[in-house]
Amino acid sequence: MVKQRYPCPTCGKMPCFDHCNHCGIEIFWRPPLLDKEIVYRGPKPLTRDGSHHNDCMRHGTKDGNYYNVKQDLNPYPRAKACVILCPERECIEAIVDPDPFANECDGYILATDFRRHLQKQHGIQITDDFFEVLKWKISHLRNNPKYKYMDPFLFVSIDEIWKAMI
Repeated sequence: MVKQRYPCPTCGKMPCFDHCNHCGIEIFWRPPLLDKEIVYRGPKPLTRDGSHHNDCMRHGTKDGNYYNVKQDLNPYPRAKACVILCPERECIEAIVDPDPFANECDGYILATDFRRHLQKQHGIQITDDFFEVLKWKISHLRNNPKYKYMDPFLFVSIDEIWKAMI
């Protein structure tokens, strides 16, 4: 099993050897006031006050993993077709289905939120036919088990929207 690597929650470096893997406090590998020419062979790692910090770092920090840090690098849910990214160039809005893991999805809520976003943010009104097709597409991708489509993002082309404008 491969351990997933995360950036340091304190400084953002990966790997980081300046902070503890588990609690995140600043650590030193030699006393801060010791001259660089003097070889240090004492206990490692040390805290700022010079005390030995080995309670939560029993196996060292050579791999750079942060075991107690729970980060989700992808904030979107892992469900089929539950996020629509706005296709407008200047807009970076992501419309997310509020209940992406519902057993039976008819696509109405996500399609309605997308329609509302287009209307409020961009002044674009789409036809009812395009709305129904979008609902069907979401429902079909989500509820049909023979589709291997696992991507949470559903792509809607800006050209399709321009053709479906009222």
